[in-house]
Amino acid sequence: MLKRTTSSSRSIKSTSDTEPASSGAAAAGVGGGSSASASEAASQTGGSPDNEAATSSSDNPDLAAGLENLDIMDGQTQSEASKFKQLVAIMRKALNVKDLTGLRVSLPANLMEPVGNLEYWNYLDRPDFFAAIGESDDQLERFVSVLRWTFTKDLKFVKGKIAKPYNSILGEHFHAYCDTEPVSFTTSGEPQPHLYIDEEPSAEVLANAGLPSKAKTKRSSTPFEPSRPTSKEIYSEDTSAVVGGVASSSVSTQSGTTQSTAPTSVTTCSRGPGKARVVFLNEQTSHHPPISHFVLESRGPYGTVRCTGADQVSAKFTGTALKVFPGPRNKGLFLILPDRDDEEYQITHPTAVVTGLVRASPYATISECTYITQRGGPKTSNKHYRAIISYPDEAWLSKAKFLVEGVIYSCEGDEGEEEFTKVKQVPVGRIVATFNGCWRGQIRYTLTGQEDSKLLVDMVPLLVAPKSVAPIEQQDPLETRKVWDDVSQALLRKDFSTAGKNKRALEQRQRDNAEARKKSGEVYTPRFFQPEAEGDAWGGRPTLTQEGSEAIEKEFKAEYPKPE
Repeated sequence: MLKRTTSSSRSIKSTSDTEPASSGAAAAGVGGGSSASASEAASQTGGSPDNEAATSSSDNPDLAAGLENLDIMDGQTQSEASKFKQLVAIMRKALNVKDLTGLRVSLPANLMEPVGNLEYWNYLDRPDFFAAIGESDDQLERFVSVLRWTFTKDLKFVKGKIAKPYNSILGEHFHAYCDTEPVSFTTSGEPQPHLYIDEEPSAEVLANAGLPSKAKTKRSSTPFEPSRPTSKEIYSEDTSAVVGGVASSSVSTQSGTTQSTAPTSVTTCSRGPGKARVVFLNEQTSHHPPISHFVLESRGPYGTVRCTGADQVSAKFTGTALKVFPGPRNKGLFLILPDRDDEEYQITHPTAVVTGLVRASPYATISECTYITQRGGPKTSNKHYRAIISYPDEAWLSKAKFLVEGVIYSCEGDEGEEEFTKVKQVPVGRIVATFNGCWRGQIRYTLTGQEDSKLLVDMVPLLVAPKSVAPIEQQDPLETRKVWDDVSQALLRKDFSTAGKNKRALEQRQRDNAEARKKSGEVYTPRFFQPEAEGDAWGGRPTLTQEGSEAIEKEFKAEYPKPE
């Protein structure tokens, strides 16, 4: 039986040599990795966009004084509550700052979690849902799979705490992979995950999902069913060997057959028939403003699934809450199915709100909307789909309900891409499905013309999947864990004085490097991603360099120690 585990929590995706004076709250899938859905925040390159100059703490004497007072506490052990009280005190000094991510201040190490922002902000939380997106031959079913993954990709923010990771330095990068068994589906289309099942969700997880504290984890909302047949189940012993984008094998499951798919609680997954490897690479490509580029790719029994994007967030303190929203260079996530005629899905980020700061009991909610727009795909069809995911505002005085609702509707050609921005604007005749529920619990959808709803996803029994990362002695000097190792080790020892000293030394080296580039006229060039196009020419889809492509292939072939 798998017990509930607590993942290391991080937070707001902003990356500079110094920390923005924000609570570092993670915000529900907003732009920096994340992306969109559950409870924490989210993240350019050569062509720098026009952004107002960053504000130094020296421009705000009250803020500078507050930071000096915090530095005195570097050697003290603090409770989580006291950390947030200090962070709120800092943010109140910056109440009139338009964007906290442009505020160049250095937070004391004792207020941070021992993990880098790039490592924390990834989309590998449920690789089994990602690897299964190309499973169906039906266009609408694939769209539903993308919608399902949109809610699961930031599971850490549903199950984890709000905290502040290290802001990334320029050129820092993170590499990881997960070996997984893709989610299977019942004949009625409901998902059945096989891995990382939480048999004993905490009372807090159950309460946030609107369930009683003694509720039992359910594998599925329906009795066990065999998986639905597909025509793309092509398994391979070596999932890195790809033929035409689909893993090759002498073992295949013919359309029309069924197989047992009862979920099992396991903590790791080995490569082999029916398995997929999902790899992730991101790099800090700009410092001011802080932006990172990423690529996520799966190769397995249902072909290749690839997702790219630029992570950048903006943040503002309202006096009682922290609002986190996508920055101007963040166009969302671009998910592509190469084996489905390059069918593409653009997934935008909503706005996350971290509240409860005044009471030192922070939690995240989501507001506004996420849009999923399908483009490309089979040349024989001019039809595509679009979804509007709406997060109703939470009441001020009552307990947060974490509700979500939305529609999937059909479009012809390029129509509908920006035609509707609210659920109520969509004509009834174009709606093909509706969905609603709790984004921390269960979400169900109903196809137009059908009375019974189906399970889209149940977040309660899902655990964050472990990632495989190269041992630190094998890492490049700019890989995330290597960069921050001295700081992390000191934090884990609760030696806050040494952690603060190491962190300040690292930041000073970055300032010295930036000054040297400025004097020599050198323009920084990212290592793994091509520089962004200038201005409006930037479409939000980063391109790998040759070295970036080689880094991805290296992860597909790597065999690191099993994650703990």
